[in-house]
Amino acid sequence: MKATINFEEFGRLLSSLSLVSGMRFSILAPDFRVVYASVNPAPFCEAVCACEEGLRRCQSCDARLARGVSGGSAVNIRSCHAGLLDAVIPVTEGGQVAAYLFFGQVLDGEADAEQQWERTRRSLSAWHSDPDSLREAFMRLGSCTVEELK
Repeated sequence: MKATINFEEFGRLLSSLSLVSGMRFSILAPDFRVVYASVNPAPFCEAVCACEEGLRRCQSCDARLARGVSGGSAVNIRSCHAGLLDAVIPVTEGGQVAAYLFFGQVLDGEADAEQQWERTRRSLSAWHSDPDSLREAFMRLGSCTVEELK
């Protein structure tokens, strides 16, 4: 089935949402390729994905998050491997998933940022050669609650 969703217009809407919310919005194809992104990833995410293992973990989290939704309008919100909140909503056409709308890359607004960093640092230590170099970028991330993401 060929998608007839106008991703160019959808992208303009997401750019506006990104300006208002400060969050990154991206559209991924059913095979998880990025079709559109409102802004570049957060500097923290860029630094994590600059490492091959970080990129692999990020892509794995995106796929797992997307598999958690089906053809409905349900939103799936989870913490990624680096401790950030991410959300996904399926974009459907004719009852089939035509794409996924991802947003987030934020800290949990209900939790202490230092405690979140310590958990993330421990996780990164398993594969990143210098997790402390990512602390400043981590602390600059925006935050919101799960309820706000919904």
